[in-house]
Amino acid sequence: ILILARGKSLEIEEGKVGFFKADCSKLSEVRMALEGSGLKADSEEKFDVILVNWFFVNAKNEDELTEMVKVCAVYLKPGSGVMVGMNVHPDTLPRPPDFWKRYNLIRRTPNFDFEKDGAALREGELLEANVLNDEGKVVWSVQNYFWSRAKLQEVFRSQGLELEVVECSCDPTMVNDYWRGLLQTPPFSCLRAAANAS
Repeated sequence: ILILARGKSLEIEEGKVGFFKADCSKLSEVRMALEGSGLKADSEEKFDVILVNWFFVNAKNEDELTEMVKVCAVYLKPGSGVMVGMNVHPDTLPRPPDFWKRYNLIRRTPNFDFEKDGAALREGELLEANVLNDEGKVVWSVQNYFWSRAKLQEVFRSQGLELEVVECSCDPTMVNDYWRGLLQTPPFSCLRAAANAS
């Protein structure tokens, strides 16, 4: 999901909110969709906020990742604009499948062998997650692709953006044994980026 916003007001006004569908790994498609959207923006308009929840995890290869970051760089207002969103944690470690069962999840890395590959995921590694109901039936599935902190920062820098990985945290007094293992090495984090003022 890519959301573009401008202005300081949270009120929805005509010309300030619009919806469009485009392949966000292709800047040309985003430009065409944006020109025809309710945002009444031309293809070079800059935005104050770009929300990218679970956006970069859809990049299947480095070319797609670079193009998605380029979309953000093209539309983010230099100096004051900010890009924020949730993402698979770029320092995430592979875990045995049994780890996820207690959270009603089946998370797999189908091309990764714990015995042979060690503790590091490869760039662009496929991560599959299935959410289970109480009867153990899959109710929702998702495929994501892993990108390390170093790779994300390299790609963001190549497009003139500085990326910050913001760790998720919570009040330690609220964490019981059930959640402790998950929160010690969380599978997700927040991303924040800004464009240089130049």
